[in-house]
Amino acid sequence: MTNKFDNYPVSVLKSVITDFYSEDEVISAKQLLTQSIDSSHHSTLNTHLRKRIGDNKLERSVDDIIHIFQYADDNGMRDDIPVFCAVSLARVPVIPDEMTDLASIRQDVNSVTEQLQILMNNVSSAVQDISQTNKVCSDIQQSLHKFGIKSGIADDRRLCSEAYKTWSMILAMTD
Repeated sequence: MTNKFDNYPVSVLKSVITDFYSEDEVISAKQLLTQSIDSSHHSTLNTHLRKRIGDNKLERSVDDIIHIFQYADDNGMRDDIPVFCAVSLARVPVIPDEMTDLASIRQDVNSVTEQLQILMNNVSSAVQDISQTNKVCSDIQQSLHKFGIKSGIADDRRLCSEAYKTWSMILAMTD
């Protein structure tokens, strides 16, 4: 679990552990983990250290293991927990592909690709709007020059903007 704790959501870890290990294996693991935690922390972890009985014993024991490990991680005790090894690789669960880091990366890439496409569409739309606005401003500037109205570039832009607003209002009233 130590190697997977930082890479997978807790829900995935719980599901894999519950589906793979027997109740006896989980209870044994919980006892070993409990023994590895300094007893001065037992009062804080009391609700997670007790023996589970009844329905959902396996799931609640797995929840306890996760909570104990999370407590150790949050309190800088992760390195104090002994490294537990499997005698046989057959007793190491395989996390299904849809739960692996690669699947997570694929989802992230797909999400980024979708967001990039939306951004590209927005930029394309903005470029079209700017192009249309520039055309209108150019037309207005040409009209102003036809009537002999001359001004500096800054004034042309200001006049263009004001004229565009005026023309927009006129067009809106005629619709």
